[in-house]
Amino acid sequence: MSLKDPDGRFAPIIEPVLDSMGFRLVRVNFGGQSVRKGPPILQLFIERVDGETFNLDECASVSRSVSATLDVEDPLGEESSYILEVSSPGLDRYITTLEDFKRFTGHLIKLETKKAIEYDDGQIQRKFRGEILSVSDEGTISLKDEKTETVHEIAYANLQQAKIIITDDMLKQKPANVVDLSGQTDTDNENDETDNED
Repeated sequence: MSLKDPDGRFAPIIEPVLDSMGFRLVRVNFGGQSVRKGPPILQLFIERVDGETFNLDECASVSRSVSATLDVEDPLGEESSYILEVSSPGLDRYITTLEDFKRFTGHLIKLETKKAIEYDDGQIQRKFRGEILSVSDEGTISLKDEKTETVHEIAYANLQQAKIIITDDMLKQKPANVVDLSGQTDTDNENDETDNED
């Protein structure tokens, strides 16, 4: 299990496929149901290794390749019915690696820890909102609290999940390497819709 793949079954199978196509796995989520209350959704957030944008055709190509590999590897076993969705991370993206945290230093984020952090005053906290100040090579993230400006030192190994918080400045200065595929998530592969069954 990892921040990339909380379920733990998918990243080892999916990442080699993405690597061969010049993409990187940002996050994979599994669970929930589609709006039609059908099979659970397997949701992949991906980005190009070179940082460039990608279009819906490339998204569809990744979807087909990943779906074919999952059909062979069958990580879900008896749970093999699912809907595959592939999309870009978006501005409010997950942050899943130490490199991501370094890359987004200065950004406002929200995060949740696996284990609560207890402070000298008796306060216990698992959820944080603040600005990434720095990231040590040892994996400690310095986060300045959005409200109190207290600097929290949080171990990467203790993270449950973390996401960017969209700000007005981000909307005004949209990074060149972020492509908006909202509403265009690829799910049009026949196997992706509902037929990933033995």
